[in-house]
Amino acid sequence: MAEWKEYEVAVGKFIAALDPKSKVICNAFLPDKHTKKPRQRDVFIEAKFANFFPITFLVSCKRYKRKLNEQDIDAFAGELDSSGARNGVIYSYSGFTENAIKKCE
Repeated sequence: MAEWKEYEVAVGKFIAALDPKSKVICNAFLPDKHTKKPRQRDVFIEAKFANFFPITFLVSCKRYKRKLNEQDIDAFAGELDSSGARNGVIYSYSGFTENAIKKCE
């Protein structure tokens, strides 16, 4: 299995362990909010806050040799919007540049 794929699976397993009641889908193909066409998502989570309020998370897993930059954050923001998820998390194997962190703040 490719290293990037192993990374996605490991992140998915970690998240599933945090909340065994949540539905964690790795390599999900879900309709894009804008085009309605299926689009690949690294990890998609459906859970309930306080066992009542439904919440959704998009998780993007980046196993790059470089740190993620502000353009990567912009791309993730677009992916989050098109996914229909209410929340998002981006995992970076190599970390983030200072400007990427500022962008997130």
